[in-house]
Amino acid sequence: MTEQTDKLTAKREALRAKRAATPEGKTRTLLRNYRIAAWVVGVPLALLFLVAMPIKYFGDDGTPVTVIGIAHGWLYMAYIACAVLLAVHRRWSLGRTVLVVLGGTIPLVSFWTEHVVHKKVAAGEPGW
Repeated sequence: MTEQTDKLTAKREALRAKRAATPEGKTRTLLRNYRIAAWVVGVPLALLFLVAMPIKYFGDDGTPVTVIGIAHGWLYMAYIACAVLLAVHRRWSLGRTVLVVLGGTIPLVSFWTEHVVHKKVAAGEPGW
């Protein structure tokens, strides 16, 4: 059983390496990383504005804003890195890159931005 599992694992790793070596494979990987980062940044930002801010101003407790705000700030750095890596690989214009990066700063917009970027990159549209 383990010999069969080892062979299957080796085949999977070889296929991953082959895919990653192609431009399409790298695009797919960068796009996946960007999509994950967009959601990971969007959820805390939505929580910050829709839950923590009302708790701060109506419940007089600023702790959730502090905790979620710090988490969002750190996660946003990863989002910027993923967006810039995808932008450089896909040769986006500076303006498009800045707009995509700013999408992670407005509540709920990162979800829409992620949807648009995924649709356009997956379709292979020029400039995306």
